[in-house]
Amino acid sequence: MPNPQLRRSSNVLLILAIALLLLQACGSPPPPPPETTVEISLAARKDANASPGQPGRPIVVRLYELKASGSFSTADFFSLYEHAGTVLGADLLGSEEINLLPGQGYRIEKTVTQETAYLGVVAAYRDIDRTQWRDLAPIKAKQVNRVSVIIEADAIRLSAQ
Repeated sequence: MPNPQLRRSSNVLLILAIALLLLQACGSPPPPPPETTVEISLAARKDANASPGQPGRPIVVRLYELKASGSFSTADFFSLYEHAGTVLGADLLGSEEINLLPGQGYRIEKTVTQETAYLGVVAAYRDIDRTQWRDLAPIKAKQVNRVSVIIEADAIRLSAQ
C-alpha cells in the first residue's frame, strides 16, 4: 500500500506543474523580429544628366533590392535596364523606378526582406558610355539603413549609414 504522504506530495507536484504550464501558455507571444528598413534620399543636382553646353535633363533612376551583388556589378547597362529579372535571377528581390527632374529630391522609406543584402541603383544617363551609371550600398539586416543617392551630371554617388 502506497504511503499517503508520498501520494499527496505527488499530486501537489502534478498540480503545480500543470499550473506552471498554463501560466506559461497564457503569456504574451514573443515580439516579432526587428524589421529591415531602408530610408532612401535621392537628390538630382541641377546639372544631372547634362551634356556639354546643355542644361540638366530628367533622369530615370531604378532601385534594386538584391541578395548578392555579383550579377548586378557585372551586367551591362542595357541588359540590366531592359531584362533585370533575367540578368539578376534569384538575386533580385524587388525593384522600383523613379523619374527625377534636375534639382528635384525624393524620399522613400521601405521595409525589405531579411534576405536583402544590397541596394543597387541605376541611373539612365543619356551618355551611358561616359558616366558612372551604377552603384551599390550594403544593407544591414534587422535595422534602419539610411542611403543617400546623389545624381550628378555624369555619375551617381551613394553613401550608406
